[in-house]
Amino acid sequence: MEIYLRITIVLRKLLSVRYIGAFLCLEFLTAFAIPALMVAQCPTVESFIVDACGKERQDEFVVIHSGEKGFNVGDLQLDFDSNNNNFGSLNNDIHIDNGNNSTDPTPCSLVPGNVSLLGGCSYLIAVGDGDFVPPNSILIVQIGNTASYTYDFTALCSLGVCIYVSKNSCDRTSGAFSNFGTGSRTLKMSLSDGSGCSQTCTYDRSLLVGSEGAYFAPALAGNKQYGNNGCGVTPIVHEPLPPIAFAGKDTSICVRESMVVHLNGMISGSAISAMWNGGQGDFNDVQLLDAEYYPTDNEISTGKISLFLTTNELDGSGTCQSATSTIQILFDSLPVNIQPVNDYNGYGLACSGDSNGVIQAFVSGVPPYDYLWNIGENKNINSNLASGEYRVTAVDALGCLGSSFIQLTEPENIQLQWEAFPEGCNGIQGRAVVDGLDGGVSPFELFLDGEFQGTFQNSAFFVKNLPSGQHQLGVVDANNCQELIDFDIEEGYIFDVDLGPDVIISHGDKIVVTLNTGNNTILESISWTIDSLIDCSFCESIELTPLFSERVKVEVVDNKGCVASDDMQIFVERLGPYVPNVFSPNGDGINDFLTIQGSSQMKMIDYFTLFDRFGSEIIHVEKREFWGLLDVWDGFYNGRLMISQVFFYKMGVTFMDNQVEEYYGNVTILR
Repeated sequence: MEIYLRITIVLRKLLSVRYIGAFLCLEFLTAFAIPALMVAQCPTVESFIVDACGKERQDEFVVIHSGEKGFNVGDLQLDFDSNNNNFGSLNNDIHIDNGNNSTDPTPCSLVPGNVSLLGGCSYLIAVGDGDFVPPNSILIVQIGNTASYTYDFTALCSLGVCIYVSKNSCDRTSGAFSNFGTGSRTLKMSLSDGSGCSQTCTYDRSLLVGSEGAYFAPALAGNKQYGNNGCGVTPIVHEPLPPIAFAGKDTSICVRESMVVHLNGMISGSAISAMWNGGQGDFNDVQLLDAEYYPTDNEISTGKISLFLTTNELDGSGTCQSATSTIQILFDSLPVNIQPVNDYNGYGLACSGDSNGVIQAFVSGVPPYDYLWNIGENKNINSNLASGEYRVTAVDALGCLGSSFIQLTEPENIQLQWEAFPEGCNGIQGRAVVDGLDGGVSPFELFLDGEFQGTFQNSAFFVKNLPSGQHQLGVVDANNCQELIDFDIEEGYIFDVDLGPDVIISHGDKIVVTLNTGNNTILESISWTIDSLIDCSFCESIELTPLFSERVKVEVVDNKGCVASDDMQIFVERLGPYVPNVFSPNGDGINDFLTIQGSSQMKMIDYFTLFDRFGSEIIHVEKREFWGLLDVWDGFYNGRLMISQVFFYKMGVTFMDNQVEEYYGNVTILR
């Protein structure tokens, strides 16, 4: 159960009393601050090792968060419990005398710490009296001057920010924190800088967890204050913050003869100072956050520069994290914009070759303005212009300069992609084909012989059948520009081919198919197909012995490109299987087996099933390739020769053309 009691008195200083379990912590903080923020403004004891790893009196340490303002190491006072300040002056407090050795009460001081004892860390700075610990940072105070045990600080150092390390100038001969027996011990941390920051923390030795590695974390609440991570770092309640730099918002400056860039940088987090760099010009002081920068003429003509504000590291070693922020300065000339007065669907001129362009310059500055055009006019509007580039330089009343240019454009000439085809064979009309259009402005209206045909987009396709004679194509674009084309359609002629009527032939018969064009046309190619292409390009007749019914097709092309085609159906009688309706399995060697006889058109007997008159299956044969004759039954059933009677069969046959047919019939057995 946790009980919280807080008493706040508004005087020069605020006193906050908090009781948590067996822990009493008094926090003296700067007056008139909000209590939730007061803790953050002053340094805070996060935790400390009570039962040290290695040597007890030498390897204890304290973890301190520097607060929102940071502090000078020489101002940090650590008042150890007077019960532990024995065995001589080497066990005195640090920077304070509160129960020190009476024969030599001189306080110990802080010197740069032994960073090699912080295992798993890369960003370490050793600090001592006179050094400053930045805001929002972590300071590790090694209580013994001759500490030698390496603790695992990976969990803390994985944050990637700087960790500061200091150690006692005295070599303690006994531990600063008692870890055995009963009763409580105290540690008081304070600053001697007049800020009033003070923190007194008390731990109960009976609540310590385990032996080596036992810690007390006064910044935590309840039973979380006592723990043991082995020989790893003790808990960190307030994580250190990285340095933060802000160079300011990107800005634009009108070009002047005397240029000064006024900067206004900011830093926060653990940063305590920063430095400007970048650019080709000069700073009045690179260490001022509100420094002034004087750009060079080259930077002004280039139009922009980038300046950098980088936080400084305490020791300048380059190993700790730093923050950099960039501000971009744009040197803007007087805003000048030239626009065409008339918009012909995205062009300044209606048609190719026109001279009806009008342009106007717009200036955003302090009037009145002077205009210097490349056509020698001091006015903002110019007219009767052909296509080309036009430039102007404007000056406002404050002397700011700006330039601009415009390319006054015209559409390209309209060019139709078209073709005229003569009349074809057998009275087919000629064609006018339009399959593309370049130039002009979409959409386009298409005319044929003066009649409107429809709207034609650049990617459209237009075909018109036309009789022989003279014709005219016309196109008008969105700017009312037009293009006219005259053309002729040549007269066509009759071209045909005939294979004759369909025929019926018997299986195994031959047939000759001959084409007849009906005129003296010179043929360029002849293509025969009978379900597949026949390799006989110039044959005027072909000889066939079809196994099954076929459709013969021919396509003929003459020397003028005319195409004619015809087809003929050749019907071939299909010969299926023959099954005798009687057989006599009497062993005389004559008609002893039920035999299936087939034709050369057959490929496979898929199945043959024989039934008696009651519907019972007598035999069943499947998937037998056909070889002319097939014996399917000897008349025996279940080892006994069947008596004379009538049987019925059902059979499926696959032919060479992969057609499947079923056959039915009856068979009589005689004995």
